[in-house]
Amino acid sequence: MNRIIKICFVLAISWFGCIASVYSQLTFQKSFGDTFGDEAHKIMQTVDSGFVITGYTSGLGSGGQDAFLMKTDKDGNEEWFKTYGGLNQDIGNGLCSSLSGGYIMAGYTGSYGAGFDDIYVLKADSNGNTLWSKALGGAGTDRANSVTQSSDGSIYIAGDTYSYGSGSSDGIIIKTDSAGNVLWSKTFGGALYEIFFSIVSNTDGSVLALGATSTNGVGNEDFYLVKIDANGNLLWSKTYGGISWDQGRSIYKCLDGGYVLCGFTQSFDKQLKLHTPLNVYVIKVDSVGNTQWARALGAVKSENVGNDIIQTADSGFVIAGYSGALTGDYRSYLVKLDVNGQLLWSKMKGAGYWNALFSVTPTFDGGLMIAGSTNGYGSGAYDITLTKTSATGNTACYSADANTLIKDTLPEEKAVIDSGVFAIVMDTAFIESIDTFATQNDICDNLCRIQSQFSVSSAIACPGDTVFLSFTGAGTGILQWKFGDSLYGSAPDTFLIVDSLVDIPITLYMDSAICSDSSDTLIIVSDTVAAYFSYEITNLDVDFVDSSFFASSFFWDFGDGNTASVLDTIYTYADTGTYLVCHWVSNSCNTDTLCELVQISCKYPISIFGYNSNGLTVVFNSDSTQFTDTYYWIFGDGNSSSNPNPTHTYTAPGTYNVCLITNNSCGSDALCVDITVSELVGITEALDANNIYVFSDNAAGQIVVAFEAIQLKNKRVYLINSQGQKLNMEPVNTSAGNQVIFDCSSLSTGLYFVLVNIGEMSVIKKVVYSK
Repeated sequence: MNRIIKICFVLAISWFGCIASVYSQLTFQKSFGDTFGDEAHKIMQTVDSGFVITGYTSGLGSGGQDAFLMKTDKDGNEEWFKTYGGLNQDIGNGLCSSLSGGYIMAGYTGSYGAGFDDIYVLKADSNGNTLWSKALGGAGTDRANSVTQSSDGSIYIAGDTYSYGSGSSDGIIIKTDSAGNVLWSKTFGGALYEIFFSIVSNTDGSVLALGATSTNGVGNEDFYLVKIDANGNLLWSKTYGGISWDQGRSIYKCLDGGYVLCGFTQSFDKQLKLHTPLNVYVIKVDSVGNTQWARALGAVKSENVGNDIIQTADSGFVIAGYSGALTGDYRSYLVKLDVNGQLLWSKMKGAGYWNALFSVTPTFDGGLMIAGSTNGYGSGAYDITLTKTSATGNTACYSADANTLIKDTLPEEKAVIDSGVFAIVMDTAFIESIDTFATQNDICDNLCRIQSQFSVSSAIACPGDTVFLSFTGAGTGILQWKFGDSLYGSAPDTFLIVDSLVDIPITLYMDSAICSDSSDTLIIVSDTVAAYFSYEITNLDVDFVDSSFFASSFFWDFGDGNTASVLDTIYTYADTGTYLVCHWVSNSCNTDTLCELVQISCKYPISIFGYNSNGLTVVFNSDSTQFTDTYYWIFGDGNSSSNPNPTHTYTAPGTYNVCLITNNSCGSDALCVDITVSELVGITEALDANNIYVFSDNAAGQIVVAFEAIQLKNKRVYLINSQGQKLNMEPVNTSAGNQVIFDCSSLSTGLYFVLVNIGEMSVIKKVVYSK
């Protein structure tokens, strides 16, 4: 979306009792720089409501490129601008406030130090005057990308090094004291390439660094997240990504104690496989790095990159980055997600061929402040951009001059209101006559209630197709459709007849007396379709990933009699073997099919066991004979056994966590169950795992549990998913009493467990259910 608001500021209202502070939530866009290239890399708000920014300038310092710190007031007006560096390239990347006042900047320097580039860390006072600076590194290239200060005053710097470590490049974390003296440095990586782009600290002294790895993970490059303690000892590390190129750029600590990561992905496309070169990739993880959700976002046929992410007061997330079309034009890209990762809004803006956002920070008035660079306006080849928006990403209004698009200096004032008032109603007719700026009674965000959005019947079309478009936005205003370079009409619902093999950009403009908005998409036109897919085998599970061109419908034949009409799927085969897998794809013009032989050559063992207890003595029965070479039992009391069916006597009643680990040449499997033993003796019914059979009736959508030659009156049967969660499903007993049936029509394909209990005895069986 590209919103232009014609009024200069927004008023925000908060109240306690009957007294409210009414203040202007100023929004503006400004550029800074000279005739050469300048770029902002990191921004943060200061205690006086102003902002401090770091990056580089090509013409305002003493060298080819110099690092800088710039301080502005809350309205974006420059208060001071300081450069740091020598005759060569010096860059500021990371920024944090100092506990003792002032600011800490980190980046790299080609002017000082021992190597081609060295890590550059600098402490400045509140006026930007240098208190100390350090060049850290070896004979190779060493660079810092992020810096943070912990509650004890220690400084942590993250980046990459070619001077130290075991690979061509390793991620590096350096800890210094508050004066910049190195306490320790640690490298992370292997034989290939690693880098850290972002670092955060915790109150317990631990830190987390996010970047990318080519040594670990499953793809060419994966997100790489490490957590270390205050002494630099690795607590854990995680990789995230697919088979292609995925890179983590920013990490932010969340309100729930977890973390959110952002960067870009080449492995994960959006739901339509339009071969986007890169997508913004956002991953929410818990406090120990386990993935809670992940989202891929971006414009089609574009290079979409997320450079920075924050969490807002409503628990949602804002991502700042850029989106570059294949034509070479790059636009700034601002995205808002809710707490569950669902898209709330996105904005793309920019003039010229380069516009990018590198950093975003929440502001005290509830808005957003964003820093980046542009060549679309300003005085230089590339200029620093500062953009202040409302909480919904809207920028205000009146274009004052080429370099400062918005100006407003209205003071704060107090107002007495009724604490029961939750909305403001006002006569807005007079605002249309204002042509310079709005007064403090004008509430821009409340007046500008339009939102340009629309849906399309198909994002892929063939010549001769009719594509239907429907307005799905909000508010009242004048609509104008634009197809390609031609204005079309103003009806909210319209259609387009595709008459050539040329992709068609669609734009919907919306205008009111107060503001305007626009949204766009691209209809991809093709008279061909090409089927492609890749797959990854793990045991009996095969992850099939579509990579077809210009397809809008998808169908899989897995070669064992089962099929699916989905884009991507993880399919579980019942056994090893060679299967002819065929993938049909189509659009309204053509169809195409690709078939490949998929060989499942290795089957892991499956750990299954039951047990009978008589007092403190327990007889364990393994049902893992197929594909199992060795057994290892852990009884939970410090004892173990390698017998397939051991008998173990506990020394005291209690609950014990019993594990069976099975192995073969392919790998291993483990199953752990809590069992309770007591000194009571005498169970009237025997429960034998060999007399219980579990199978999946895929045609009927059922899992059947059959008991051979026994009818257990007091049995309890549960269905458990692969995460170990009991499902709230009540089985049906057959009239003969020797079978129970689970209706699995609502379940997805996958691995499940059946747990049979009677008294203190249990049997667990595994079953693969496939739709």
